[in-house]
Amino acid sequence: MFPVVLIFVLLMNVCALPNNRVINGLVAENGEFPYMVSVRYFNLHICGGTILNPRFILTAAHCTSEDIASNLSIQYGLIKISEDVTNSIPIMKVITHESYDRENYDRNDIALLKLTFEIPLSESVQPIKLPTEEQTFEAWSIGTLTGWGASYTGGDPLENLHKVNLFIYPQTECTKIFNSDRFNVIAELCAGVLPGGKGQCHGDSGGPLTLHGTQVGIVSWSYKPCTITGYPGVYTRVSHYITWIKEKINLM
Repeated sequence: MFPVVLIFVLLMNVCALPNNRVINGLVAENGEFPYMVSVRYFNLHICGGTILNPRFILTAAHCTSEDIASNLSIQYGLIKISEDVTNSIPIMKVITHESYDRENYDRNDIALLKLTFEIPLSESVQPIKLPTEEQTFEAWSIGTLTGWGASYTGGDPLENLHKVNLFIYPQTECTKIFNSDRFNVIAELCAGVLPGGKGQCHGDSGGPLTLHGTQVGIVSWSYKPCTITGYPGVYTRVSHYITWIKEKINLM
């Protein structure tokens, strides 16, 4: 249980945060998140992703699979996505974590997308910063989620990129909420706000949760309806997979 004073402070901080939910939230500014990409299937947005370098994108494993790689592409350098091919690059190869289980996709939910040609980097198109394997952060740190996810459960993705500030819960709290059978304390983290109503929804999967400009999480799963009170969103913990990411990129 939280001390009464801590609950009060956290609720006051929540109220002080801008009302900028991904669900019905504020639109990101041009160039504000230069690492964001839209992952697309038959040129329609399905997930988010981040630029690791000019040839590789980081996303969630449940967003894609190797057998649909030929129909996948990414759209980069835009806050307003569309069905045209502006700033679009096809996917050459999907690299899914070897231990990812599609029947239980909240385990090792991470994948890399190798592009058919390089993204032209610029001031508004840049790689994301990754954490170290030893990366830690203080309990209740405020991270930022960005994505084109729906504004309500079952809704369509948004045209414009949105952003939201969320508390990154202590791992002990995530385990209490979801229990150890559902939540992987080593490979996952959770983030949200105590009253609910802010966070991820359909179409945000694969996108980043960042802390001070460093990607600490990949949108993985959540209880529905989206942003339900009492259940923060769950993210793949990027620091746990740094060695895997580097090895796969070097092999390719």
